[in-house]
Amino acid sequence: MGRRYGNPGKKLWLMAQGLDPSSINGEVAAPKSLGHGKVIPPNTKDAQQILLFLLHMSEKVGQRLRHNGLQAQHFAFGMRTQQEWIHTRTKALVNTDDGGLIYRLAKFFFEQKWDGRGVFQVHILAMDPKPADGQHDLFVPIDEQQRQVHRVMDAVNHRYGEFTLCKAPLIKRTAMPNVIAPAWKPSGHRDSLAV
Repeated sequence: MGRRYGNPGKKLWLMAQGLDPSSINGEVAAPKSLGHGKVIPPNTKDAQQILLFLLHMSEKVGQRLRHNGLQAQHFAFGMRTQQEWIHTRTKALVNTDDGGLIYRLAKFFFEQKWDGRGVFQVHILAMDPKPADGQHDLFVPIDEQQRQVHRVMDAVNHRYGEFTLCKAPLIKRTAMPNVIAPAWKPSGHRDSLAV
């Protein structure tokens, strides 16, 4: 294999034999983005239904940011129509892990960009997340009460199941099973299937 494929072939052959001398790097890089998307019922044109899906995705992104001890200021929002992706990037005033604030940005995106066409998929992405315990904006007070509410809700939802405690509109949401993330191992480094 070394003659045909060069150094990569030689390395593959050694790995297949269990003889690869290189050390194992168990360090996992911090995520460059955290997102959540959902394929919704085809050709959905009901604005309230689409906003409900955006609310659900906003809360999931906020929950994942808090779970990983991160906050983000830059977000990308997208909706798939039959013809194209309608998408935008936006910046919040401060770093956040609050699903409510993320939803307000998503709702603004929806109101500005949606033209009544049927939607097939929605997606929200938090880009360039930073540690939540990092430097905060000097002129924006930290809402400690909201942070405590998030901690309690996350603890209850972790113990009794996802969205046991949630915003009232999400109670009526359709069954939305989680999709297995690319880090497919149940105990993988992203802990994508943890209950």
